[in-house]
Amino acid sequence: MRWYNQDHKHSGLKFVTPAQRHCRQDAAILERREQLYHEARNRYPKRWSQGIRKLAGAPSPVASRTDSARSIKQAA
Repeated sequence: MRWYNQDHKHSGLKFVTPAQRHCRQDAAILERREQLYHEARNRYPKRWSQGIRKLAGAPSPVASRTDSARSIKQAA
């Protein structure tokens, strides 16, 4: 379980760990990653055939299991 939450970078979370997302570190990580991509593209433009993906920005909401269960009960 530790590996899954602390070490594994999930594609659905833009390649940050669930722990980083939970602690709200993901926005800073993604912003820094995007800056690095821009720097790399400026340094070596021939290596980049397309634009840079939009990584930073407002994170999409993530519901916990208790939030999901609560919303299901309210809908019923």
